[in-house]
Amino acid sequence: MPIRLPASESTHRERSPVESPPLNATPAQKLQSNSCRTGPIICGAFEGEVASQDVFTTLVITSPNMNFVPKYPVERQIIQTYTDGRWGLREYSRWPQVLLPEMWHVACIPGRPSPPEIPNTVFSGKTSPQTGVRGLGYVLPHVQQALRDAVQLARLRLNEMENGPLESVRYGKCLLMTLSHAVDRMTQLSASAQISVIVAALVQRLRLEAEGLRTYMKLFRRIGLPVWFLQPLTGSLKVWKIVTPVVPPSGMSRALCNPPILHDTSVMVGVVNLTHNWLRDAKMGISKLVSGSRLPTLAPSEVAQVLAATDDTRAAKRRKIQPTEPESSGSLRRAIVQPVVPPVEETKEKRRRRKRSKRTADPKLEVDAKSDGGSSTSAPNMPPLQADPPQPAREFLASPFCTIPPHWARALKAASPVPRSAASAVFFYPPPFLLDTVSQDAPPPQHVPEGAAVRPDGKVVRYLHNLVRIRRFCRARLFDASMSNQPLTLTEWRAALFGDYKTSQVNGSSTPKTSGSLPPDRKPRGLRRQEERDAISRLLSRVAFLPSYAEDMVFQLDDRLVSRETVRTDPRIRQRLLWESHETNFRCELMALDTLLVQRENWTELNRWEREREVSGVWGDPSSTLGVLPPDAPPGPTTHIWGSLDLSEWRDAVPVLCHFLKIFARWPQYPDVLFDAIHRVSSWTESEFRQLLDVSVDFYVRTFVQVYHRLPIPPIPPPPKSA
Repeated sequence: MPIRLPASESTHRERSPVESPPLNATPAQKLQSNSCRTGPIICGAFEGEVASQDVFTTLVITSPNMNFVPKYPVERQIIQTYTDGRWGLREYSRWPQVLLPEMWHVACIPGRPSPPEIPNTVFSGKTSPQTGVRGLGYVLPHVQQALRDAVQLARLRLNEMENGPLESVRYGKCLLMTLSHAVDRMTQLSASAQISVIVAALVQRLRLEAEGLRTYMKLFRRIGLPVWFLQPLTGSLKVWKIVTPVVPPSGMSRALCNPPILHDTSVMVGVVNLTHNWLRDAKMGISKLVSGSRLPTLAPSEVAQVLAATDDTRAAKRRKIQPTEPESSGSLRRAIVQPVVPPVEETKEKRRRRKRSKRTADPKLEVDAKSDGGSSTSAPNMPPLQADPPQPAREFLASPFCTIPPHWARALKAASPVPRSAASAVFFYPPPFLLDTVSQDAPPPQHVPEGAAVRPDGKVVRYLHNLVRIRRFCRARLFDASMSNQPLTLTEWRAALFGDYKTSQVNGSSTPKTSGSLPPDRKPRGLRRQEERDAISRLLSRVAFLPSYAEDMVFQLDDRLVSRETVRTDPRIRQRLLWESHETNFRCELMALDTLLVQRENWTELNRWEREREVSGVWGDPSSTLGVLPPDAPPGPTTHIWGSLDLSEWRDAVPVLCHFLKIFARWPQYPDVLFDAIHRVSSWTESEFRQLLDVSVDFYVRTFVQVYHRLPIPPIPPPPKSA
């Protein structure tokens, strides 16, 4: 809907089209038809085959080639979203808008569905509830599939138009990136019914815009498009017919969504936008609000100083560690802060506590089988156990239930052991070393790999069984701050896996036991851990609405029902859960580390999305940060070098390693041997490829340890399809 301004107003582009008559003004011109009743076949560009004043007094809307006038979408800085996910009169993919010179393609958006390119999708409040979390679900599968197919066609068609106008090609790439994020949000993150519909409507809106852009790039001309002009009402204007403005069809909702999705919450509803740029701003702003997603940070400020072996962790103080800027202003690298060991003064009370703990220490190592229904502390065919097992988060321990790829095992062994720190290690997902222990009911496999560490834990069957139930919630919370999405400590993950979601009570009340207003570092260690367990219990019982675990419960994993007996007797369940734990933690940790080392606070949303898309290409096709969530079903045998044990077809893995090296190129302390290798990929030999693979994995492990003071979780080969 182009706006025609008179010469006296042509320099005031920021003036509102909604005008108020000045004081002592002459009476407004009255709109009336001043030509014959039937218009000509071809009208002048600024003549009105039809005309309407709508909300205006001194302006009129005319069209030379249409027989109706749509109701004018008065521009607002706040865009309201309705229950069908659309924007009402301001839904630019369905309703004519003020035409912007830089967005001519919006006028080329098709007006009718044409499956499969333009699916005739009708949104409703119904969602698929298969998420394991009450109140959360996904858009219905057939709607998802229709939109995904349409998006795939849009991606292919826009990629074919690389010879079009340069600005349109650039805008198309930006549009596809935004569309990719919206699709990932729709398919991978569960949400309430209203939010799911809004996300699906965003996908369709962007898909329609992509089709309009393709049509515009293909035609290069604005011929035969429906057009309406907003121009001053004068006596010389030719008008053939006066009509009443047409409102949006009844299929578009007129009820506002609850809670509202607003573009600019700092401006009152109804304020007129004077800049005429609301369309691009609103589209990008609401796209970020609805489909934008951020992985919770694993910042160095959460990591305390490294302690000496004789230091008391309860007396340690946290030191805030900030990443510093490099010497070169043109580099995007961040210097990694090395840990500092401050002197710790030991008081008399601490000395007494340390001596008492030594006197009461039990040198025997027993398996806690009480909670798992067992009474024996050993399992058949179990190798001898270590009397003082190391911490798996700080020292590499080979698992008896899965095989770590050799290049990862070598790097992790070289970085072990990591010095103890005052801060507890935190993890995005239940760490694998809570799932690969043994008990009487879950003995190690018959053939334990040489060097594997067999660690006892009588609760492991319960952990594995309950993880089948809570795994979807653990995935969903990663990108939802309302679910307390920060990484959790080992104590918190143990409480989540154990499944007792009743909080401790005092005198029958639900108030957790606390020591008044004592700061965390002054509270007894047992009390602090109890408070952590209570917080997890409240999260899973009051947010996820999950009851406490019971041994007779049966949960669904893909297409099968899993009981406690199934977990105990079928090793494929453990293999599946271990792979998911390794893969999720590996992807999240790599993304979090790259975000810390590379991204800047002044980056735009598109800059951040582009970088996250590059990083996600390490484990698969480039996508968004939501790609850190592995597929629900393992992909089966793969030649992916990060989780592969056999690199006989090493040439197929060269592109993946090159991608890894390019990601690392912006990290600090990047090895020169890797930088030189990127420029001579075609001349790599097999021995050089294996050497570069070892160096790159070792560089990643060392960098992770320097920043977070624990070992990273490595990827492992996926289990067979039947697992």
